[in-house]
Amino acid sequence: MTTLTVDPADALASLLETSGMAVQEIPSGLESRTRLWRDRLAGRRILLVLDDAVGHDQVRPLLPGTAGFLMLVTSRRRRAPIRRLSKAARHREALALARATDSRPEEARALEGIGWCLVRQGEPNAAKTFLQDALAIYERIGSPAALRELEDAMRRADDQD
Repeated sequence: MTTLTVDPADALASLLETSGMAVQEIPSGLESRTRLWRDRLAGRRILLVLDDAVGHDQVRPLLPGTAGFLMLVTSRRRRAPIRRLSKAARHREALALARATDSRPEEARALEGIGWCLVRQGEPNAAKTFLQDALAIYERIGSPAALRELEDAMRRADDQD
């Protein structure tokens, strides 16, 4: 049995058309389609189901990039790459995704996750850089609760040293 893999650019064209865009208005190229897809979905709540995905490179361009979406991804492959990643690697993947989708809260949470993984690995100096970057984002986006929580956790970690 042969399985066909859907190119992300083709999937985006289909999604854009399904969302009401005329075929002749859909740009060519993955980057242009990704940008347009994210613009069209900004501020909307959606559920997107992707069946039989090959991997994150196929899925990443389809992510809306805003809060208020839920994505269910299935795969018929035995080894799902995300399960094989360490916790730090998952945080790094989340960081790359947050930056690609311009999601500041997700970026801060991913930076924080990497920082705490580094603390557990005994690399406090490297951890501080990630944690301070997360603090700066929380401050910029006006998230006082997350800011206080992270500052308190960092203080407690410093006290344990």
